[in-house]
Amino acid sequence: MGMKENSAVRALKEQLKQRFESLGRVAETYNFVNKSPVKTNIKEVSETLEVNQSKMVMAFKSDTRDYYAARLFSTMLGETPFSKLFANVREKLSLCYYCASGYNDNKGALFIDCGIEKANTEKTKKEIMNQISDMRTGNFTAEEQENSVLSIINSLQGIGDTPSSYIGWYFGKFTKGEIVTPGEEIERFKKVTKEQIMAAAGTFKLDTIYTMHDDN
Repeated sequence: MGMKENSAVRALKEQLKQRFESLGRVAETYNFVNKSPVKTNIKEVSETLEVNQSKMVMAFKSDTRDYYAARLFSTMLGETPFSKLFANVREKLSLCYYCASGYNDNKGALFIDCGIEKANTEKTKKEIMNQISDMRTGNFTAEEQENSVLSIINSLQGIGDTPSSYIGWYFGKFTKGEIVTPGEEIERFKKVTKEQIMAAAGTFKLDTIYTMHDDN
């Protein structure tokens, strides 16, 4: 069975080669990384809809080139159940139903998404900024950093479980202009220092605040 499949694949490759070899090909240069510049003034957008739970999204912009430190900053800030936003804004202060962060390196943008009561909007904004300030000044423990690295490692170790995960991984690396394996990526995260995380945190500037409330 394997011999027949191999023969069929070779035949198909030859057919594709014959069909496409007469077509002209010109190499194109694409820039997938396009950092979004921070606005001169913070933009605030608010919508009124028939919702039971208010929503707030805060967007921050950064021009940092240290992807590993920026990703660790986001992970420690709000990507895990032990992150600062979850542990403090949600659990300790009960200001929101959920509060999480996500980082888009291609745009240099960090989004903090939370579900809140309308009355807690300003308190939640203030406390989110306090948590970011703590990251900038190094007010986090080695254990918090280590646990965040382990969380990232756990995610990276799942790459390769399916062919599509490999395809997605290497295409993502292709868009950044550097091909590294998941194993190599893990080693890079392990080497990030506290000072790098603090520096990366300091590059993020508040750009936009979106809120969605009911009409009451």
